[in-house]
Amino acid sequence: MKPHPTAELKMFGDLEAWEWFEGEIRNLELTGKGVLADFEESKFQGCFVNEDHYKVILEEDCDVYMPRTQDVLALFEGEESAENRLLLSFRKNVVPKELTDLAWDCLESAAAVSDNRGMAAGPLVEKYLRSNAQNGRLVPVGPNRAKYLLPDGSVGSTTIANRVRSGIMGNFDASPRVPYCRQTGWSAGNPGKTKGVIPFLEALDSCFQRQAPNHWVAQKAFVDDNKIHPDWTLGNTVFTTVTVNKDWQTAVHQDAGDFPGGYGNLSVVERRPYKGGYTGFPKYKIAVNVRTGDFLAMNVHEWHGNTRMFPVLPPPEGQDSWEDPMNPDADHGFDRLSIVCYARYGMRECEGKEKEHQKYLKFKESYLSSKEKASYLERVRQQDAKKAEEEIEYLQVLLEEDLSE
Repeated sequence: MKPHPTAELKMFGDLEAWEWFEGEIRNLELTGKGVLADFEESKFQGCFVNEDHYKVILEEDCDVYMPRTQDVLALFEGEESAENRLLLSFRKNVVPKELTDLAWDCLESAAAVSDNRGMAAGPLVEKYLRSNAQNGRLVPVGPNRAKYLLPDGSVGSTTIANRVRSGIMGNFDASPRVPYCRQTGWSAGNPGKTKGVIPFLEALDSCFQRQAPNHWVAQKAFVDDNKIHPDWTLGNTVFTTVTVNKDWQTAVHQDAGDFPGGYGNLSVVERRPYKGGYTGFPKYKIAVNVRTGDFLAMNVHEWHGNTRMFPVLPPPEGQDSWEDPMNPDADHGFDRLSIVCYARYGMRECEGKEKEHQKYLKFKESYLSSKEKASYLERVRQQDAKKAEEEIEYLQVLLEEDLSE
């Protein structure tokens, strides 16, 4: 059945889709032909995908819809709405330059080096891991995660992944190891930049509302209906948290921890130019070239990732090439921030900032008073003193709000 009176059935390589235009906006509805089956898609999970895989790379305003359900039982429940099948909504040049400049100035430092990005960081490569997991100390626990040997030969408790430049700003919910809600370490240490970037985030919120209104309304209800305490939202938006990535090719992954009825909201800010860096959905063989000033609302619960980025500028004189693009400490010859805004689902359990601060103080008093620390070390010193020191150091980092979630 035609999704629109003017829709035409087209082939893009082996990918079939209905195509039509509403004003200047291109629309694509996939028929299912050429779309990967689940078992085929699973081969890409946690891996890097290059641009040759994609049959469509979008460079213009476009909405893309996943195939209509073929489930017979679901069909009896009525026609699924088009927006519920929305894979992505892309608009060019909708964020003003003064706001993208503001975003760069405020958020560039938020993209700190992290080794807890798991599957998105790609297959393990020893030279991209923290130094104490190298030189024979690596203990893989899967293709994308590892532990490492401590100096005493025991296996550490911390699970790590390849180091990438990715950080969190805004707010974060409690966990068993950190039993209180809080600002992220970066936001707590940069209150001026956290406040200063709000106009940019509010602009992205407006784009989200225009391009995926049903999902925005659902997320707005989640935030407003006493589910998220107002202390934890970022300005006048439906966002609690922002992930900031720099020069990072993400492997194929799904986002987790966000409100399941919402969407991911992606914007990019670049400085030195690059080629590639397409945001793609391997199952659907469609990718998007998101650049400065663009906005992409996307279903981040589908498997997605980026293609590799390549510098445009020549390397410095006397240097044959730019440094390794997978090394988060290197100069890659280009600059790209990707900024993803969302509402964390777990924050529905958070109380106001003052009450959460009291939880922090209680946690600190219970676990890290000087007396408790000395007692703890003494109890375990005979068994595994070095391991105990590592655990204490980890707790101290949490309490100093330096944790990159």
